[in-house]
Amino acid sequence: MENDTRTLIDAAAEHVPQARLEEIALPDGALAVVTPAGATVRFEDLEKFRAAPRRVRAEVRHETPASFCAYVKAYSDKARTRVLASLENREIVAHLDWHSAGEGGASWATHRAVWPAALTPAFEAWHSVHDKPMTQREFAEFLQDRCFDALAPSAADLMEVAQNFEVIRDVKFRQAINLSTGERQFQFTEDDQTRGAVTCPKLIRLRTGVFWGCDPVEWAARLAYNMLDGKLTFRVQIVRLDELLDAEFERLVDAIAVDLPDVPVHRGRVVARA
Repeated sequence: MENDTRTLIDAAAEHVPQARLEEIALPDGALAVVTPAGATVRFEDLEKFRAAPRRVRAEVRHETPASFCAYVKAYSDKARTRVLASLENREIVAHLDWHSAGEGGASWATHRAVWPAALTPAFEAWHSVHDKPMTQREFAEFLQDRCFDALAPSAADLMEVAQNFEVIRDVKFRQAINLSTGERQFQFTEDDQTRGAVTCPKLIRLRTGVFWGCDPVEWAARLAYNMLDGKLTFRVQIVRLDELLDAEFERLVDAIAVDLPDVPVHRGRVVARA
């Protein structure tokens, strides 16, 4: 009886699919593994066991335009490399393995070099307060910190303006008068008897770089104010900010195009990836 049972088990085992690996070659070196035979197909990427990957998968973010251009030159392919410059994202991206024209030219586009078009610290300081209300004290401290960016009035004159506002904190401002000098005079009273005035420019001309990698340029900022219940608040408004950013970004893109004469440079960005 025992022998008969064993014979039945052995016979049944012969008809059970045996666990085994069956390699089916797929395009681009991928493998399909069947285990057990005919029952399950599992796709396995065995690339990690190869001596080298099938393609580069990397996004390298550079800290200077020079580094970005040097990297692109080292890895560029005339047929496939494209540079996309986006002011909206404030970045320049080199797709080193982009699609090529014609049938069969599609690419996974997995190798990128990125240069984030960062604002210079000087311009970022002004941009961060653009059209934002500041108290009298905040305004005075800001002018003290950034007066050396100015061309006119001079840094010394702006420092004096800042110090004047620093001193007269506990006063009641009564009115503002526009002077023929291009300044604005704020008249105030102190302890209901003492009267005084302090002047402030309406417009500041400055010279700084806008984006890293660009030479310094001249631009301007208006000093707007609001007077309420004897208190002053100020706003720094960069004149034609959008036009300034667009022009300086274009200048940065032009400089990169000069450094990469063999690489097409386009204005835009990738909005969808498969």
